[in-house]
Amino acid sequence: MSKTSRYPIKKVSKLVQMLILLFALVHIGSFFLTLIFSQDNSTTHQIEGKQAGIQYTAFTSVTRDDHALAQALLAEDYHVTAILGSPYVAIYAMLYSIMFRLFGLYRRGQIFTHANINCFKQIGFCLLIWVLSSLIYPIVVALTIRLFDPSSTMALHFSFGTTELEHLLLGMIIYVIGWVIGEAMALQDEQKLVI
Repeated sequence: MSKTSRYPIKKVSKLVQMLILLFALVHIGSFFLTLIFSQDNSTTHQIEGKQAGIQYTAFTSVTRDDHALAQALLAEDYHVTAILGSPYVAIYAMLYSIMFRLFGLYRRGQIFTHANINCFKQIGFCLLIWVLSSLIYPIVVALTIRLFDPSSTMALHFSFGTTELEHLLLGMIIYVIGWVIGEAMALQDEQKLVI
């Protein structure tokens, strides 16, 4: 591949890296702004403020799948956004980091390498962890609250909806794409050895 044909990949990868960084800062930053400046404890937060001459509005809300647990947490006066939002923000932070690394590899001209394959597999794995955590985390939250507050009447919550199915399917597809690229690279290496 000539240097000129790889240039657009490097240029686009640099642009995508900047966009990933911007999305990560806005997404994770708005979550933390909401945690810090939110005055009320509800399932939906919208805050507006002015810091150092910059006007901002941060908006976070609980997904429909977590709504029953959110209502139970509200009834017992727990901070819904902190409890339900933190694991998802952590998974998003991992996804942003892996995608930033993947496009950094593309930017350096490393298109089909083992590092790229690992990035694809890690993205797929993160999405699968997302599904697992969305199934287990609400149960862990309820059990933890019951353990530390014996007077709590919080019910165990379990939900599996279209969001989990979408993440499960997408995670499996991305993981398999990484695996297929790895197999293709192994076949290419074997063919180079055959004379």
